[in-house]
Amino acid sequence: EPMPASPYTGESRPYQVQRYDTLAKIAARADVYGDGDLWYIIYDANRDLIKDPDLLPRVEIMIPTSPSEAQKEEARRINENHVPNLWDGM
Repeated sequence: EPMPASPYTGESRPYQVQRYDTLAKIAARADVYGDGDLWYIIYDANRDLIKDPDLLPRVEIMIPTSPSEAQKEEARRINENHVPNLWDGM
């Protein structure tokens, strides 16, 4: 059975998740978005690999390289309502 496709269809690049990485830490990197609040964009593009945004498997994920302003606004709105768990590292 094929995996569900990511809703993100733009350009993306691979990123190897490291120990202690969180989506917010990855999004905050200067070479990604420079803004940890945009973690949801990465999560949304990798839903087939990431079941829980607070628990990252050590796998290669795809980082959307040019999210739209609408995607950024949605990510910030979701971030405001997200309650991180104890292991979120935030």
